[in-house]
Amino acid sequence: MAAERDFSAQLRAGLPPALLAPIWRSLLAKYGPFKSSRVVTSDHRFDKDRFSLELEFAQRSLLGLVVFEPKTGQIIGLFFSEEAAAARTPSSAPTDPEVEEIALSVGAVPSAALGASLTLP
Repeated sequence: MAAERDFSAQLRAGLPPALLAPIWRSLLAKYGPFKSSRVVTSDHRFDKDRFSLELEFAQRSLLGLVVFEPKTGQIIGLFFSEEAAAARTPSSAPTDPEVEEIALSVGAVPSAALGASLTLP
């Protein structure tokens, strides 16, 4: 895949191309052909450039999070979540504007991944 060419060495070790390609193929098998993506939010928390994406497949939209190291431009984090992207509307946002909740998926194999959320002050 073209994405891994920008992975940091640490991410490449934890998510090698031999593992990333089957994960992507499993998403395609489960949700149909990939149609498009769009940036939902972006920020610079923890001195990293972070982009939340809506990934639209033929049968469902997923959330993705891509984290970049700004000094090198390398990808240092890549996460997929089966939480419906539509559920992340402003009406479902926490009432405190200083609090952000991000849906995550923990695990390398989507079918065995655990749902999680990260709440940031």
